[in-house]
Amino acid sequence: MSINQELSFDQKSINRFNNFQSESRCNDLIEQWQDKIQSLQQNIQEMQKQKQDVKNALIEAQSRMKNKRGQIDDQLNETKSLDTIIPINLAKLNNSMSQILDDSITTQESQSQIQSVKFQPIASFLMEIGLKERYFQNFIDLKIYDNVSLQNSLPSTNQCKYLLNKYGIDRLGYQRRILAKLDEQMGLISKKGLLENLELYQNQIPTIKDWLKSINFQQYYPNFTLAGYDSFQYLIYLEQSQYKLNLLDFKDSFFIDNESDSKLILAHLTIICDKITNLNLWNVQTQKKTKESDFSLVQCALPNNKCVIF
Repeated sequence: MSINQELSFDQKSINRFNNFQSESRCNDLIEQWQDKIQSLQQNIQEMQKQKQDVKNALIEAQSRMKNKRGQIDDQLNETKSLDTIIPINLAKLNNSMSQILDDSITTQESQSQIQSVKFQPIASFLMEIGLKERYFQNFIDLKIYDNVSLQNSLPSTNQCKYLLNKYGIDRLGYQRRILAKLDEQMGLISKKGLLENLELYQNQIPTIKDWLKSINFQQYYPNFTLAGYDSFQYLIYLEQSQYKLNLLDFKDSFFIDNESDSKLILAHLTIICDKITNLNLWNVQTQKKTKESDFSLVQCALPNNKCVIF
């Protein structure tokens, strides 16, 4: 092959290569533009969809506003069509105002009663009701150093539950013993009659165990003890207050499920409280027991159960 032929061949190869590169570059550009066009078309479709959504939302909002305006107009028409004006119940309003005033007065009276209570250290207060050894440290730990502070700390309701949760007084009889003593110091419990005679004849008061045995319910002595009613004197004392025993107490705190037994025990308790109040208890026959149980007795009859009441 001659030199001229070789040169001619190389030139053709170069031209073909250049043409191939140009075609390849054009194809790449075409593909890029096609992708861009497709992306733009998708954006246009999305914008049209958003435009339609906004249009639908505006139509819906206009419809709601129209309905709301119609409801308001209907209400206005109903109001205008009323022939009479609803009268204000003045009697009920007066009763409500009176109740508010009464509550305010009661609160003020309660505060004045608390202020009139004679200051007493918490140790002395608990000692008087036989609970110093059990709960003195509970009150000291919570910075309750006297009876007035204790009274001020109590809520107006659920006081027994508060004594349990706040101060750890875990037995119903002890909770009520504390509350009754506070009531007595505020003058809410009269010492005439029952309490007066109870103090006068306290040396002749039996134990809880002896009393239950005398009425044939000695099997419930552990129930009374666990409920905090371990002293017959304080059992009678609480019956003079607002913290009297009831059937629900026997079920919830004494765990006595036999309602008949509970009713009989309450009946015996009512009778003896009445006897002590009227001093008839001590004017009846006296029987001599053992040295530990030397006290006066009286016989009474209840349905199907003859019992001895101390």
